[in-house]
Amino acid sequence: MPRLLTLGSLAAAALGGAAGLAPLPSSAADYDIDCAVILCMAAGFPSEPSGTCSDAYDYMIDRITDRPPEPPFDTCTMSDGSAYDAAEVAFARPSRQSRVGWICPEPAPMAFDETADYTFATPSCYPDAEYIPSVFEGGTWFLGAPVAAERIAYRFQITIPTGAGGEPYVSPVFLSNPDTGFSLTLTPEELTEIAEQPTITLDDTP
Repeated sequence: MPRLLTLGSLAAAALGGAAGLAPLPSSAADYDIDCAVILCMAAGFPSEPSGTCSDAYDYMIDRITDRPPEPPFDTCTMSDGSAYDAAEVAFARPSRQSRVGWICPEPAPMAFDETADYTFATPSCYPDAEYIPSVFEGGTWFLGAPVAAERIAYRFQITIPTGAGGEPYVSPVFLSNPDTGFSLTLTPEELTEIAEQPTITLDDTP
């Protein structure tokens, strides 16, 4: 019998687990699967002893890849029998032809062309790239060795009200690609660092 989740324990667990991406306790296995998705998404789907967050992630992916797609979770039932529906999920499936559909393994310039077909090809990242300004031509990129970019199939962020007039908890952004096993949780600061990395036009390279 799954344990029913109270509103208070939901907010406390989300805030406690997500703040430091700490593993959820093994009792997370007692939560029903829709409640577990909310808790685990708030913490970036961490590894934890019960494996509940792994199960919750698989369940979520099954729902959003259904035809037609379903929301990432259904009804989380509280201890009084009512449904918890206060959590809000920002969810996107970035296009392969969009720069936000790819990420470098570490912050680095990426060679990307939105007119290119990246169905079977992968954009390249250049962690050793150096830009040399030029008075006459504006500048030139010297790239160094390329590294393959990671495909971002899904992007999630969850907001959970904390009650009592407090500020809501807004989770880090969770990036995922079930086909490759890629997953990454990014703080606002890390997102800003990535957004500030330039996109390289290969025409500007020697």
